[in-house]
Amino acid sequence: MILTLMVGALGGYILYRLKVPGGLSMGALIAVGVFSLLTGWARSIPNIKVIMQVSSGMIIGSRITKATVKHLRNIWKIYLVTMALFILQTILMAFLMYACTDYDIITCFFSLSPGGQTDMTILSADYGAQSAIVAMMHSFRMILIYLIIPFVVRKVAETDGDEAYIGQEKSDVKPKVTDWIFVLVFALVLGYLFKLIDLSGATMFGSIIGGALYSIFIREYRMPKILSSVNMVLSGTYSGTLITVSMLHAMTELWIGLLFITGFLLICLVVDSLILRKIFRIQRLTSMFICSPGGLSEICLLAEELGGDIPTVATLQTARLLTVVFTISSLAPVMQIIASWIR
Repeated sequence: MILTLMVGALGGYILYRLKVPGGLSMGALIAVGVFSLLTGWARSIPNIKVIMQVSSGMIIGSRITKATVKHLRNIWKIYLVTMALFILQTILMAFLMYACTDYDIITCFFSLSPGGQTDMTILSADYGAQSAIVAMMHSFRMILIYLIIPFVVRKVAETDGDEAYIGQEKSDVKPKVTDWIFVLVFALVLGYLFKLIDLSGATMFGSIIGGALYSIFIREYRMPKILSSVNMVLSGTYSGTLITVSMLHAMTELWIGLLFITGFLLICLVVDSLILRKIFRIQRLTSMFICSPGGLSEICLLAEELGGDIPTVATLQTARLLTVVFTISSLAPVMQIIASWIR
């Protein structure tokens, strides 16, 4: 475990020093992935996802202030358009994948759904899908997120120009240890309460809401910059541990499905972000993060590092994960009925 973390930190540091976009997470992913393939010794850190979710939520919550709340009330139209695009594209791509492979429609549907890996894997099993295939597809998507998004958004940022958008404001608030302690307590309490009602992503949501409540009603706070860097390394390290020899062997048999995952990701990044930008005049960088169907913490961490509008991205990504869980569950039986008519 310690060795895995050291390998990830070294890989992240090397790409960071080489000024590679998203270098901390990508370097950790590549280094740990190679380490895993060559030795088989890569081990995930216990409770690493909880650690990442709490710290990421505290960082995100610090970006939500009284000023940002005002513009967050105005993004419901963006949410509706984004979710409509996601759901429509998921349905179309699922039927296309269903027609081109031997997988059942539910496996195709959950494999391409823009939800969290854990949520979609568990739900797919409930509906009789091949959950191992679903988990594999989502793992591949997470790896693609780290490999593709940093380069794409950095290229976009270089040509973005001075457009009208709601970006992050510079703050003169100094980090304070007392703030971190209080926010951590808020985050853990709310995360635990959400866990009691079995809310998906409870830890992350609790941390975000706890941090936001503290920032809005008590005082604005800032987390140390080093925390974001550590989170990026941890996230890349975790994804790297998913790369195993058995996974690569499975991918050779799943290449058609992997092509669909890649195509879906590129459509979301390019087409959907362009639509949002044209309709709502959103900064291109932010629109691409909004349309990236990755994990909440991963996307927000990348937005933090590469310069997206964190409050908007975090709010819409959170809404996406919650909406997808309910929407996909509702549509799955309908997809089965339609598929039975086709074949």
